[in-house]
Amino acid sequence: MRRVPVVLGAVLVFAALLWGPVAVPVLVRFPVDLDQTTRYEGTFTLYVDQATGAPLAAPMRLPLEIERRILTVPEQSGAETVVVQELVLFRVAGTDQREIHQYVMDRRSMQNQDDPRSYAYAPANVVDRAGTYRVNLALGTDGERSYPIWENEPADAFAMVGDPEHPRVHRHGLSLIGLAEVFEDVPVAAPYRGELRRQGMPLSLTFDALSARLAADGVDVEAGLAALGGPARETVAAARAQRLPLRFFRYNDGHALVEPRTGAIVDLLVSDEGISATVDLALLEDLRAALDQRSDDPDAARMARALDDIEAEDPTRVYHLHYGQTPESVAEIAALTGGELRKLDWAERWIPLLLGGLGLLLLAGGTLAVIRHRRAVVTAPG
Repeated sequence: MRRVPVVLGAVLVFAALLWGPVAVPVLVRFPVDLDQTTRYEGTFTLYVDQATGAPLAAPMRLPLEIERRILTVPEQSGAETVVVQELVLFRVAGTDQREIHQYVMDRRSMQNQDDPRSYAYAPANVVDRAGTYRVNLALGTDGERSYPIWENEPADAFAMVGDPEHPRVHRHGLSLIGLAEVFEDVPVAAPYRGELRRQGMPLSLTFDALSARLAADGVDVEAGLAALGGPARETVAAARAQRLPLRFFRYNDGHALVEPRTGAIVDLLVSDEGISATVDLALLEDLRAALDQRSDDPDAARMARALDDIEAEDPTRVYHLHYGQTPESVAEIAALTGGELRKLDWAERWIPLLLGGLGLLLLAGGTLAVIRHRRAVVTAPG
């Protein structure tokens, strides 16, 4: 019986040594019972007439509120993966727009998985986001590394890297690192065109709206068309009847503070993002060819050059969102993250220390007891 403490102590020390590589990966994982809402405030700026797609004389600025709810689906989650819904509410001057996305994440790496349950905007739009991040960054996030962040509008991932303006920030008792994700004018995916339609945005431009834009640039459209003469009458009529598709692009300049051990995004400092567009003039190919044939006419030549300029120009803004996380929301997320850090401390630090310390005490005490017993036996009379 005197050897029992020695054996038990050895077992506890061995358990302490194995705790990190064996127990921690099992215990430290994304939860399957999360329901968390983050709130943001800012400004929505509209640059186009939603009825015609034509530029507004002056941009319209409206108050913006955003609620982003992250909700796990426990009945669809398991030991290795978790199903997470992202429900986003945009409120612009009292008018609501909603989005829903679903992700399937590895609970340990926090990376999205290729899974038929993963979708954007609607369950029918299944998306392969494998190897990217969205809901949470990696455990042990490092400002020196690059993390591919999934964006649903373009259906693609973009690098989030260290933000030199915020290398290390202390907020609500947490030590946070700054990360930034910046990209310019990438084409949106087909499902997001449907969202733009649902928002009331025009997906095409009438010839009259294009003519108004040309006229604003000093082009006499009717004189240019008249210069084509009778042989081009059908070409002109066909052009007037066209609705010219708009090509939409997404841009983003976002800066966030992340708690590195958990990979939790605690504070979205600022996000400047939006949609821009260009006009697809492919349906005017015949008209442009006719204008080129009348390059000797100044009105036709001016109209041809103006259409070339439109085709070559950079995307123009449709709308812009400027917002940041509310102070109350930052404090709430910081408190939740602090709780997760305490759990992480117990799993990674205190439990193995307690196991190892108790094991060493039992080893030392048990060994001492055995030595004393042996000495007593040796020195006993007879």
